Amino acid sequence: MPARTHQDDRLAIVVARTLTRAWRADPPTPSVTVEDLEPAVEQLVATGAAGLAWWAIRNEPELSGSAPGESLQLAFRSQALQAALHRRYLESVLLAANRAGIEPLLLKGAAVSRDYPLPALRPYGDIDLAVPRSQFARLSAALAEVPRPAFPVDIDLEHAFLSADGTPVEELIERSVRLEIGSSSARIPCAGDSFRLLCIHFLRAAGRRALSLADIALALERTSPSIDWTLALPQDDGRRRVLVAVTAGLAIDLLGADAAGTPLENAAASVPPWVRAHVLQGFEARPHAFLPDARFGWTVNPTQLGRQIADRWPPDPLSVVVHHRRPLRRRPSRHLQALDFGARILVTALPASRALRLRVAS
Repeated sequence: MPARTHQDDRLAIVVARTLTRAWRADPPTPSVTVEDLEPAVEQLVATGAAGLAWWAIRNEPELSGSAPGESLQLAFRSQALQAALHRRYLESVLLAANRAGIEPLLLKGAAVSRDYPLPALRPYGDIDLAVPRSQFARLSAALAEVPRPAFPVDIDLEHAFLSADGTPVEELIERSVRLEIGSSSARIPCAGDSFRLLCIHFLRAAGRRALSLADIALALERTSPSIDWTLALPQDDGRRRVLVAVTAGLAIDLLGADAAGTPLENAAASVPPWVRAHVLQGFEARPHAFLPDARFGWTVNPTQLGRQIADRWPPDPLSVVVHHRRPLRRRPSRHLQALDFGARILVTALPASRALRLRVAS
């Protein structure tokens, strides 16, 4: 992993400052200059946060009228078009599910975008649905009949963060709220479940995306009166309670979320320094960089194998804690990173070695 520079730190801080309270209907002007924004535009666009950044600067002529501001405005207009196209496709997907007698649970970007002042402020590339295993095959068959759109979008039915959370889908659906989208319908998690799942997902994805932290900040401010805190902060599960508190603390500390009057108003003090530094580093990561649990590809080429090892070592210390359902400590667990790395090599090697034996035998 390359050494961090002062410029890298500066870029992370600019991203955080630009998005501070940007999810509000009337956000404050961010404390950045045109010179600050110029190197940050590419990162904001690449990570889907450009529209939110434009929303934050739009009423400040010096920022909005600059070259970086015009780039952000152009990205926002593109996001607005994408949002309209995605909504139409989402309706067709849900209609197909409804005709099959299923109201799936709608998760992540497609679910939270409706809470922003404008849906275009929260772009999403995937449509994330969840159903009980008993409905999985029926839903998959129904969705296979939906014509694919011209723009890139995937329908995701498997979610690692749900496994990391551990709550059965049936239980989430039982507490969920019905949502009508055009002539179709879906379920969305109740406020308490939604807040907890957003936090678990952010950490499971290594805390790389500032836009996902903005989702959490928005949920903390907008839905806190309706959040059942016994669900958001499970009293019988200290591990998940800490994960939620730490993520909320990051939203408060880095993006200025207001948690006054909630059980999380002092959560910023619970954030371990290494987690804060790690998340800031993630604000600078490219969106398609290797995630820490990416499997190795089988190869007998030593150069390719060495490159894969270099790309994946060390495993992300934040993601492995959530993936393996371990407590979040004041320091990263090197032991857990090593175990995770070895396990992923083993998972790759066992099927590959079996395939190799079959080829030799034939």
